Amino acid sequence: MIASIALPLAAQVTRKTLIEDFSSSTCGPCAGANANMEGNVIPNISNYTVIKYQQDFPGTGDPYRTPEAVNRRYYYAINSIPRCELDGQWDGNGGLLTTSIFNGYQADPAFMTINITSATYTGTSVNVSGIITPLMDYPAGTYRYHVVVTEKQTTGNVGTNGETEFYNVMMNMEPTQAGNSMAVPTTNNPITFNKTITLPYSAPNSYTCCHVEDMTDLRIVVFVQNNADKKVLQSEWQDIILLGVNELNAAPEGVASVYPNPADNSATLTFKLANSTNAIVTITSAMGEVVYQNNLGTLSSGVTRHSLNTGNFADGIYNVTLQADGKSYTHKFVISR
Repeated sequence: MIASIALPLAAQVTRKTLIEDFSSSTCGPCAGANANMEGNVIPNISNYTVIKYQQDFPGTGDPYRTPEAVNRRYYYAINSIPRCELDGQWDGNGGLLTTSIFNGYQADPAFMTINITSATYTGTSVNVSGIITPLMDYPAGTYRYHVVVTEKQTTGNVGTNGETEFYNVMMNMEPTQAGNSMAVPTTNNPITFNKTITLPYSAPNSYTCCHVEDMTDLRIVVFVQNNADKKVLQSEWQDIILLGVNELNAAPEGVASVYPNPADNSATLTFKLANSTNAIVTITSAMGEVVYQNNLGTLSSGVTRHSLNTGNFADGIYNVTLQADGKSYTHKFVISR
């Protein structure tokens, strides 16, 4: 691990460690590595972000591979999968990643903050803006900031290794895997960004390569990297939400959103129903354990919001399911503190 530059404690902030996972649904060992990530690592860590890059091998490769995902692999000179990078520094088999390895990198203080001020979508376009604030003068070098759209869960890219669900799958790197140029960071000189990203979208059950399955299931990830040593200086993520009330009213039935996402100790669930009907909400962990269930009674047609106390939920990935009028709707969200 690269040692941190000694600076006054006031300049140090908590690092949000970026996990970059290189995988494929045609890779047998990747199934075990992904199970380790989702079952053993993610539930037991905090202050992290995740991007999964589906690859073009072995065999025909993953149906959701993209040129950016493959080129990101080349950036790290990766020639085998499963493979995992922590802040561009730890390089190893994702099946061997442990919480202690992660915590060792996460403990390295950061000297930069990333504030995503807005992340919204309307139609198939995503708009994201934010501010990157350096808290020190960095040495001369080539620095890039990356804006990445991920889908929190995909099921249309099933291959041959037995996996049926995939998490945090990269759908777009804006403008490419090379990221965006930026000046050498200097103390308290903010870098602002404002991006509009048009995403390819496929209707349910007609998924094709690289197409988003569910516009309500997207997240934006922003990170800054030094190309000299490939160290990621800081990362941040945020759920992408509908632009406004009109778009929410136009959303399909079901669980329209969980906000904020990732959540910490509380969240707001937003439901959209065509008719007034009795409804039950159930929340399950990634392992299928029911952690919350509530009969909401009769919900009115249109948009309804429900406040949720998540203070007792462990960090990890959850599914919130709304059962109403004989139908079932599911939405994914994350608890991260």
